[in-house]
Amino acid sequence: MSVGIGGSDNSGSAVDQSKQEVVSIYDQINSLATTPYPAAFFASSLFITPMVKDQRIPAPVATSLTSSLTSRFIRPTSSALPTTISSNPTLLSCLLFGGFFGLGSFMINDNDLINGSGVISAWSALFCMVNFKRCIRSYKLWPKFLVSQALFNGFIYGRNFILGANL
Repeated sequence: MSVGIGGSDNSGSAVDQSKQEVVSIYDQINSLATTPYPAAFFASSLFITPMVKDQRIPAPVATSLTSSLTSRFIRPTSSALPTTISSNPTLLSCLLFGGFFGLGSFMINDNDLINGSGVISAWSALFCMVNFKRCIRSYKLWPKFLVSQALFNGFIYGRNFILGANL
């Protein structure tokens, strides 16, 4: 043990502790990828989404070129054009994605880590493709929370699927 000026320990223990903290966070995320808990939490979040209060956002307006072309062939009625879009995923989307995330978490719980990780990472990518734009345009926190969960699940389980179970 070396003691520097003023009697303090200058062995670099603060640097060693910061390296240990970074490694421990990486190890915690790595160990989290071998459990079904993040996917099960996301599945339960999707199943309770229809009970969360919805916010309506304005639908995209058609351009004048598109509207002039469609007016020649099709006469849209006012009820056919949506004025607002739901910020939350639809009921069918919540049930479908929630079911597949539940299936993937069951597969991981049943010790099929590679296939369960593949199912969860693939459906996370699909969820982001279907709901990303709508959820990010919303001012509500719940849709953003769902997309961030999908991105997190896709990252940890996708890395687990691509690199193998023995990271």
